[in-house]
Amino acid sequence: MSNPLPPANPSIVEAWLRARSHSRGLPQPVADHGGLRVDTASAEETARYVFAEPVEGIRRLAESIGEPRIFIKLCRPVETLRALLPAHWTVRPVTVMMTGPDELPPMPPLPHGFSLETTTVDGRSQVLVLAADGQVAARGHAAEHGGVFAYDRIRTEAAFQRMGLGTIMMTALGAARRSPSSLRILAATDAGRALYETLGWTIYSPYSTASIEAADLP
Repeated sequence: MSNPLPPANPSIVEAWLRARSHSRGLPQPVADHGGLRVDTASAEETARYVFAEPVEGIRRLAESIGEPRIFIKLCRPVETLRALLPAHWTVRPVTVMMTGPDELPPMPPLPHGFSLETTTVDGRSQVLVLAADGQVAARGHAAEHGGVFAYDRIRTEAAFQRMGLGTIMMTALGAARRSPSSLRILAATDAGRALYETLGWTIYSPYSTASIEAADLP
């Protein structure tokens, strides 16, 4: 990301977050502090606040939070987010939002003995790559909302990596897209980014994350 990227479009970020929430069966985002809040209510995360751009509400929000498992996310580099937070907040390694090419690549052949299952229910799609013994080797999810098709929870199990299953699963997920004009988008770690770039995906925006660690509480 040496070249500056254009600012993320708030409408695209909101559509992505709504699609992601639908994919996971979570409540839809609500407006809060100039961004969007999703009440995730899981053991790892109580809530997440997502901001397409830096606003003063981030500073006020962070000052009002006094517990872990509440995440603030901003489509800007980590330095921008860090400058808006109290000192006891921890900024995590940066991830990125990426967008896919207009055309899907051809579906690669499955390794011998493997099979593919795609299901779509209520606008939510799931792809499973199964080994010969029925074990799930790779999986991914997606949902569509407001002109974006959001890929989510993309995973290849350690025992089945470097077999091309990630490419197969990503291609199968893309085929579940209902509208050919919907923007394909996802949030990626560095490890995932390497795969997606080989498939023609490009970085859309930094996606920085911060929270309070339990060890930093008074």
